[in-house]
Amino acid sequence: MKEKYYIVVLIIIIVLYSCQVSRNHVSDTVVLSQTTKTDAKRLMVDTIDLSGYSSSDDFIYARFFLVYQDSVLIVVNNKYEEVCFLEFYNMKNREMLKKMYRLGDGPNELLSANVDISGNLLFVNDFIKGQVAFVNIDSVLINPDYHCLPIQHAYKGSPTAVPYKDSLLLLENPNHFIDKGLRINQDVPRFLVASRNKTAISTAPLSYKYYTRNVAVDGRIITNYEKDRIFYADFHKPLLEIYDSNLILIKSIAGPDVLPIEYAIRDNSLSFKGRVPYAYLRYCMDNEAVYLIYIGDFISVSRDAEELPAWIFKFDWEGTFMESYTTGKYIVSLTLSNEADTFYATIREKGNEPHLVKLSYRAE
Repeated sequence: MKEKYYIVVLIIIIVLYSCQVSRNHVSDTVVLSQTTKTDAKRLMVDTIDLSGYSSSDDFIYARFFLVYQDSVLIVVNNKYEEVCFLEFYNMKNREMLKKMYRLGDGPNELLSANVDISGNLLFVNDFIKGQVAFVNIDSVLINPDYHCLPIQHAYKGSPTAVPYKDSLLLLENPNHFIDKGLRINQDVPRFLVASRNKTAISTAPLSYKYYTRNVAVDGRIITNYEKDRIFYADFHKPLLEIYDSNLILIKSIAGPDVLPIEYAIRDNSLSFKGRVPYAYLRYCMDNEAVYLIYIGDFISVSRDAEELPAWIFKFDWEGTFMESYTTGKYIVSLTLSNEADTFYATIREKGNEPHLVKLSYRAE
């Protein structure tokens, strides 16, 4: 019976995602098995004590935590007046190193901060103002006067921008949306390209019949130009796309779950109907592999995100699935330790503040 069930699930996944991804550009399509979840390595969870840091508020404004090189604590704060979005601390002496980006509409201020870590850079996206900052963490450590002014770009509707070749920006295209059931085929490029001076490079129009910004964005763009690879991890669909640095799609990876998403359409604007799908949330990476936080479930009025367990999927830069990990907890951020099979993560539980943990695999 189980074998028949998995065959049916695989067929459904292939059919669904063949509708989502343009076949004209795909040279390889892979469907992940449910074993990526059932055979995941169980990680031990050790809470890290954050008391005694040189902060009078004990991180009550924190949205999540990142750890750089096992020694620097990066606190990403929620949006509050008089509170900077970023705080950096030395984890050995617990002293503050720097604060960056106050809430505001002035120069060097942000109205929102969507933060990812890639190598020694923090990508800080302010989708409200249409700007992004690439903060060099090593520069923060060696230069107390280091500043990084946000870069304005041409696509305010795009929530995610990362560095691209020739000093350009690569952005998520909020108009990319295909659903045969709804008879919507906005098969435009996944990415937009812009210069760093608010000049658009992509020639695709920015206005379409359907407004899909609410259902088609918040994915992660993960780059390794040394490997000639760009990953797109979809936030709302169990779907990974792998491109070369010329933005040619070379592989798509669907599954392991099927999320039957329902949409509501009002005045040609799409929104989720009843429940919101969560797939790939965040990532961390090194030169050998990409690690992705995966959910594969829905939130709703009666079900909070904190109730959903997360998995960590590991892929090499060719998109080959390597292994997976689980904690049974909801994970909102992830960074690598220098120790093998070890991560730092932010875990959030219903009714509690986020807390920093160390995740490690200990073979029995």
